Formats: sequence, structure tokens, C-alpha cells
Amino acid sequence: MISNESPSAELTEIPINGSSASPALPGVTRAPGPALTSPAPPPKGRGIQPLASLLRHKLMALAIVTIMTALAVPGAIVLGKHRFYTEAAFLVSPRFVKNLTADQELELQSNTQYREFVQQQVKTVNRFDIVYTALQKLGDRRTVWQLPGETDRGAAERLAGNIQIKPVPDTYLVTVGLEADKKDGLAEIVNSVLESFIDQAKADEFYDSDDRIEKLKAERAKVLESIKDKSAKRTEIAGELGTTTFNESLSNPFDQLLIKAKDALDIAKRTRIETEAALASLEQKSSGSMAVDSFAQEFVDKDAGLNGLKANLNQRRANLLQKLSGLTPEHPGRKAIENELGEIDSEIARATGVLLAKFREMLLSQKRSVVTQVRQTERDLGVEVENVTARARDYAAKYSEALGIGIELDRDRKRVNTINDRIDYLALETNAPGFVRIVTPAREPLAPSKSGHKKSFIMLFLVGCVLALILPMAVDFIDPRIHAPGELQKLTGFPPLASMFDKNEAGVDALFRDQLVRLATSIDRDAHANGTRVIVLTSSKSAEGTTTLAFDLANMLDTLGVRTLVVEANRFNPDARYRDEIERDGLIDLLDGHASIEDVIVPRDEESPDRIGVGNIEGRGHLGGIDALSSVFQQINRLYPIVLVDTAPLLLSAETEMMVALAGATLLVVQAAGISKAEIRRASRALERLAPPVVGTILVRMKIFKGGGYAGAALKEHTFAKRLKISKLSSPWLWK
Repeated sequence: MISNESPSAELTEIPINGSSASPALPGVTRAPGPALTSPAPPPKGRGIQPLASLLRHKLMALAIVTIMTALAVPGAIVLGKHRFYTEAAFLVSPRFVKNLTADQELELQSNTQYREFVQQQVKTVNRFDIVYTALQKLGDRRTVWQLPGETDRGAAERLAGNIQIKPVPDTYLVTVGLEADKKDGLAEIVNSVLESFIDQAKADEFYDSDDRIEKLKAERAKVLESIKDKSAKRTEIAGELGTTTFNESLSNPFDQLLIKAKDALDIAKRTRIETEAALASLEQKSSGSMAVDSFAQEFVDKDAGLNGLKANLNQRRANLLQKLSGLTPEHPGRKAIENELGEIDSEIARATGVLLAKFREMLLSQKRSVVTQVRQTERDLGVEVENVTARARDYAAKYSEALGIGIELDRDRKRVNTINDRIDYLALETNAPGFVRIVTPAREPLAPSKSGHKKSFIMLFLVGCVLALILPMAVDFIDPRIHAPGELQKLTGFPPLASMFDKNEAGVDALFRDQLVRLATSIDRDAHANGTRVIVLTSSKSAEGTTTLAFDLANMLDTLGVRTLVVEANRFNPDARYRDEIERDGLIDLLDGHASIEDVIVPRDEESPDRIGVGNIEGRGHLGGIDALSSVFQQINRLYPIVLVDTAPLLLSAETEMMVALAGATLLVVQAAGISKAEIRRASRALERLAPPVVGTILVRMKIFKGGGYAGAALKEHTFAKRLKISKLSSPWLWK
């Protein structure tokens, strides 16, 4: 089985770990590190192939179609039911009749405008709210439509989807019909829907007047409540301010108080400045004495006690001077008189100084107390100004708030009047005639309109055909096995070395031989280019065709002139094809040194190449050591340029891992449609862990099915040696 993949891979090496050398063996990786790393995204697998899946599972498809066809007849009888139909009609007038508030008619101005209006009515009939209301109006009778256990919403949605609304051409009529499998209550449902629609249409013509009136009333109640709250607020403000009238022309009574307080504060500031200047002038020093001394001296000069003291002392001084004038400097009494005169001068100076200091301190204290008093007065006036300012500001804010509330009250009262007028207008308009009215109500149907048996049969038959196509594709889609080279490449990360068809398939002998020649040539080319002389062929599980491929490949290499030996290294399941009529020793004896290479080689015959069997494995737990295996392979390579080692499955044998480590190349053989993707992943991880020098995969025993894509066409071209005619559906001109 093959998809749109080439039957033989002609690919270049995938660089690993920075290596860029081109191998002689295409489709393999050659690197010292892990060999299963791909530098590019892997290709897609088989994909979905309807024709190939149908041909591959044609019995399944035929059985499904047969069963569904057999079931279609009784199914049509059971599922097919008689259908009953009834309809009503309503008129969409192009003219609106005179209403109660205006003596004029509303008329649609153009045919296009009228048609758009009709389409709007058509789309409105089965609107969910209208259908839901119609079912609610039926009460208990809605069970003629509503199914047991069905919700009201579900019944309304189902009814809306089944109602048929159609404008009648060249008329003003629109029909509303309903079809069901029973006639009981059918006309009642249609008439209920139509009545609900007419009520809603009348409400829509006046823009849903009932709801608008309710909203207007609610808005009016809100505005009246707002008027009540604002009136109470303004009354509260009037009580706080002590006024009954709010007028923008009235002045703030606190303005005069604030002006007077500011004037008094300015006077206090000037008085403070003057008193502080007077105090500063008194405290100012000039020529070493304060200015206050001159003012104090005036008080001293005017002091009566000091002047009396000075008069007495000056009289005494005069008497002493008179006595002194008649005395000589050497007179004993002169000294005493001079001392007394000095005492008189000191007493006058002392009394004057004491009185001067007293008056100076008194003047300074007086001025300072005045300054303190003036400053306190200024502070008190400043506080008073702030208080008056705050009271005036609060008064102004509340007064302004009251004025604003008054403006809002006037606006709200006007709004209430407007709302009342609008409510009265809408109440009158809702009683006016509209555009839509019922012409013909629905009537109970007398006979079924059609039968559903044929339709049920066709549907069941089509379901069988669809299942017959889908199930084979589903089986192939979930198939976990490897079928195509692209799937194998997606798992391993590099393309297969070769994709081999099953040689037992009819008509593939020549193509299989061609594939085998290509593989053998590639191996020989790699042996000459890179010295790859020992090649291990392994698989992930038993019976994958490893031995058959090894024999076919060795025979082809011998045909090409390259001596090739196949060595059986599988002690789990020895193959009888490695033995001949002569009882010979095998690989185990050769590893033990009990036989020579010439003794163990089975010569080629018509079907088998030169080969060495595994030998007698009874009582043996392993084949041999690594050193012995390496020595044996070196001896064999002296006689055979290429050695193909047929090993046990990689996932089952540790000896196979040992062979992989010794060989120059490892080829993983994968049987198409015989192994799962999970097993390939495990084998890939094992090879990645072992990191052999060369790794490749070979897909064998592929099947060819019609409808599978490239492989069938390639086989035909190879068989007839000419190019096939291109289908018109895939012609290049169609897809340019």
C-alpha cells in the first residue's frame, strides 16, 4: 500500500552535528552523533485517500450500503408521516388611515418603500417574542404544539422555525402557514401567532407606545420626586439663612460687615506701624545714648523733688564756696570744704541719674505696652475679618445653591408638563387604525398535504452511502501501522534508503528488480566511497522480511559482480534457508574458534547466496564477545567485499546492539502494514542511543492499490515504458 510517494528514494545526506560530507549511500545519515535527527520538518504521511480507502475496504462499504438500504424501507414507513398544512392571510396597506390628532393620511411614497415595509412585516411574524407570546396566549392548549418535557423557549424557537411566511405576488396580502404531522390545533396556533403579530405591529407603528407610556410615567414619577426633594432642600437653606425669598438682585448682608471689618483692620495696621516706629525711634542709639534719654531728661528737668534737692544742695554749695574763697591752699579747713563740695556734686549727679533711668524705663514700658495692645487689636480684627469672610462665603454658596435649585425646579416643572402632554398624545394615537390587519384566519385542514415516506427513504439511503465512504477512510486514518515512505520519514527524521514493493504482487517483478538494483548499486557505491563493508540488517520485531531482503540484496550484488556474504546472527529464530544438505558449523563455532570460515560458508544455489548460518544454539546464552565478532568480520572481508549481517530484532536482542556498534552501516527493515508507529519510535530511539556511523531505513512489502496516487501510475509507466495520458482534472492549464 503506497501513497503519493516515490517508489525509490533518491535523496541527499541530512547533515548531522555540523557534518556536511556527501555520502555515497543516498537516504542514510552518516555522523558520529545521534543519527536520527532531521534538519527539516518531515513530510506528511499518506493523508486521506477516499478512493483508495473505498477500494481497500469495498466489502465493508458494500455491506454498509446493503444494510442501510434494507433498513431504509421499514425506516421510511416508521419515520415517514402525513403532513397537514393550514395558512392565514393578512393585509399590508400602503396607506395609514386618518388618526385622532391630525386630519391627514400617512402614505408610503414609492413602490420600493412599500416592498421594504412588506419585507419588514414578513421578517417580524416569526420573531421569537411574538411566537412566545402566542404560545402563552394558548394556555393549556399550547400542548398541541409543545412536546412533553420541552421548555417554553424550545417550543417557541421550534415554532418560529416552522412557520412559513410568503408575500402573495401582485397583491397586498401575506400568507402565514404552518405544517405539522397532525391537524389538531394547527389553525389555532397560526391564528394565535397572527393575532400576536397584529398586536405587536400596531405597537411598533407607534414606536411601542405602551412601553413608551410606561417609561414616560416612570420618568414623570422620578421628576416629581426630584421636585419634592429640591423643594425640601431649598426650604432647609432658607431656614439656615433666615430668608424667605431668593432673588439674584438682593445683596449679601454680610458684605457691609466685611467692609467695616476690613476698614477697622486697615486702621489697626496703620496704628501698629506708627507705634512700632515710635518705639523703634525711642530705642535707637545715637552717640552712645538712646533717643529716649532726651525725653526722660525733660521729665527729670521738670521733677519738683529733684529741683528742690538741687536748690538745697546748691545753697549749701554756695555757702561752702564763700567759705572756701578766703582760705589758702594750705589751710586745714580747705580740704574738708573741697571734699564736701565733691560730695554735693556726686549727690546731685546720683539723684539725677537715678531719676533719669526711672523715667527712661517708664517711657519704654509705656510704648511697648501700647505696641502690644495695637498688635493684639490687629490680630483680633484679622480673625474677625476671616470669620465674616467665611460667613459671607457660606451665605453666598448656600444662597447660590438655593438660586440653582430654583432654576432646576422651574425646569423640572416644565419637563413634567411636557411628559404629560406626550402621554396624552400617545394614549390617543394607540387607538388609531394602522397599516396591518387580518384578512383570512387559518382553518383546520381536512386532508394531509403530502407524505414523507419517499423523503425518509432517500435520506436513509444517502446516510448509508455517506457512512460507506466515511468509515473506510476512518479505518485507514486511525490505522497505527506504517504504510508509506512519508510516514516512515516523519517518524525517523530522514527519508528511507529504499521503498520496496511486495515481489509477490502481480506485475511488480520488473519494478521490484529495478528497486533492488538501485539499492544494491547504492550499497556498492558507498562501500567504494566510504569503506562500508559490514552492513547490519535488523528490524523492530520478528517476521519483518529481513532475511528475504538480505538474500535478494546479496543475489543482486553478486549479479553486479560484487561478492557478498550473508551472515545469520539471529539465535532467537534461526532460518532454515541458511542450511543445506551438509551439516555445517555456523557463526557460533566460528566465534569459538572451532571452525574456519571456509568450513561454515554455505555455497550459493539457485535462490540463495553465499551464507553462514548461526549454528547450533543449544545451551548458548549469547553469540560471542565483541573482539571475536570484530576479528571474524575482518577475516570475512578478506574474502567478501560486502557482508550483510542478518540480526535479531533490535528491540529484542542486546547482541544486535553489539552488531550495530561493530558494523559500518545499520539498515532498519520496516514491513509496510506490518508494524506500528510506536514500535518504529522505540527502534529509532534505540538507534539514536547507539549512534552508529551510518543509519538507513528500508520499507519492504508495500502494496499497490488503485486510487493510491503516484505508485500505481509509476508501475504502469515502468511496465509499458511510456508516459501515461494526463487527466483533464489534473492538467497543468487548469491549475496554473
